[in-house]
This record gives sequence, C-alpha cells and structure tokens, in this order.
Amino acid sequence: MEKYRLVAQRLLELSDTCLEALEHIQKGLNEGNVESTAYLFADVVEAVHSMDEALKPFLPRLTYADRLESYMLAIWNTIESMVDFYEHRNDLGLVFHLEDKLLPDYKLWKDQIDKVLQPYTVC
Repeated sequence: MEKYRLVAQRLLELSDTCLEALEHIQKGLNEGNVESTAYLFADVVEAVHSMDEALKPFLPRLTYADRLESYMLAIWNTIESMVDFYEHRNDLGLVFHLEDKLLPDYKLWKDQIDKVLQPYTVC
C-alpha cells in the first residue's frame, strides 16, 4: 500500500503543477508570446504522459475509471491538435483549443483524480 501512497501523492502534486503550467501558457498565449509557450507546452505533454502511465495500475481499483479514461482521451486529442497548431503557428487555434477544450477537460480530469486518489494519500 505504501507504493500506491507515494505514487498517488506524486501524481496529485504533478497534476497541480501541470494545471499551473497550463494557466501560464494561457497567459503567454493571450499576451502573444506563442514561441515562449512552446517549451512549457512540451513539458506539459511530458507531464500528462507521465501521469497517464502512473495512473494505469490504479485504474482497476478506482471508481469512475471509465470517466477518467474518457477525460484523458479528450486531453490527448486536444494535445494532438495543439501540437499541429504550434507547428503551423496557428495562434488562434492554440488559444481556442487551450481555453475551450484543454483547460476545461484537464480541470474535469483533475477534479476527479483529486477525489479518487485522496484516500490513497492518507497513512
């Protein structure tokens, strides 16, 4: 059980950091600093991948696992679109997908993950 506790704690911490990074990207995009957000976005993609992989052993034990998987699929689909927008310098597409898709989907996923992993973080 100790192994799950540590993973859950780190996953929750990384999910907080990832949300902060997405909000920082949003601010940068709204200020027109697209290039400066690309590196942070790459870090977010790596963080989402890490969280997705870390969560897999938990899924069979979690309530609402199907909902979590659905949210994560939506997050990955939006990330793929945003990668294309970064590559093609489509600033409007980036802002739209971040504000209207990625942030809302990520917040839904995060709210759910906070609820279902919280019991694992208690000693």
